[in-house]
Amino acid sequence: MAFQLLLSLQLWRLMRQWISAYFPIPGSENTCLTEWWLQARTCFRKCYRTNFDSACMLICWQIWKERNARVFDQRSRSPNQLAEAIKEEILVWKEAGYFEICSS
Repeated sequence: MAFQLLLSLQLWRLMRQWISAYFPIPGSENTCLTEWWLQARTCFRKCYRTNFDSACMLICWQIWKERNARVFDQRSRSPNQLAEAIKEEILVWKEAGYFEICSS
């Protein structure tokens, strides 16, 4: 359990660094995920909040998949490997037009 928390914290830090934006890391404060998400999305301009929401769902989903791979398949990736996989997926979603481009 502690290792999963460490993986999650490292991954969120890597993703925050990649997008060059400051927002609190989940688990860094004593809040549930929903409270964290509602607070973190206010760090972004309104036009980017939907993009942040989508990225958060993708990151949480990837953390869940990694947890399942570790528990059920005895496979694991490092935080850097997982971050690279998430970046690739975000770029695919972006190419598909899923992420909005803000003009303001």
